[in-house]
Amino acid sequence: MPCKIIHYLAMAEILRPVIHFDFDGTIVQTAPKYSLRNFRKYPLQPMPGFLDFFSGLHVEDDEGDPLIEIGSIISRRPNINQRRIVTRRSLQDCQLSGEFYDKYVCLQGSEEDKAKRVVADAATTKEKLGRVVGMIEAKPHKLGLEIVKHILGNGEVYEPIVIGVVNHPEAGSRIERLEKAVIAHFGGKVTVDHENDGAQFISHENGSFSLDVVQLGDYSEIAGSRFANRLLDYTF
Repeated sequence: MPCKIIHYLAMAEILRPVIHFDFDGTIVQTAPKYSLRNFRKYPLQPMPGFLDFFSGLHVEDDEGDPLIEIGSIISRRPNINQRRIVTRRSLQDCQLSGEFYDKYVCLQGSEEDKAKRVVADAATTKEKLGRVVGMIEAKPHKLGLEIVKHILGNGEVYEPIVIGVVNHPEAGSRIERLEKAVIAHFGGKVTVDHENDGAQFISHENGSFSLDVVQLGDYSEIAGSRFANRLLDYTF
């Protein structure tokens, strides 16, 4: 199933940042591992406050034009009919079916393919400019490592990627696990800088990039606006 197609502006112009979203633990709550709801992936309750957070991402300029582009849902759920059906039903339950049509829901099937899709918009190639990319994610230690692997193995130049980590009791420890994994795999190629709300991973070797991983805190309109403006700070 095709993902959302980004319509690029003229090459001389700066592209708006785009924000993508994980699904399980990000838009909907996860169910206990061995429950029937987890096996079926339905019904799953909406994440509290997500609609307010989503509203806060819609930052506009003085003329009312959007400064942020809402991208796709990018999930590691397998791209099979049963998963597509229950994902669509959950989006309806979350009052988001009008925001994410089928072509904007990308079921990638693996963390690796999910990472490739996330970084695609950030890459600058001969054909296009990259753009700043945001990703709302529950498990940064898994996605973040795959992003770093893909970028270092690709050798292209990337605009900054910012992972917004959903509020969770293990959010901080998951970022720490990502730090340890990146240092273990790429210690000589990637610099890790600690920030108050997360960590930044920087490399100028075999693909220049900056990956920020930040905790979002509780979902709210203010948290959404804060994350959107963080992306804009990288852009303008």
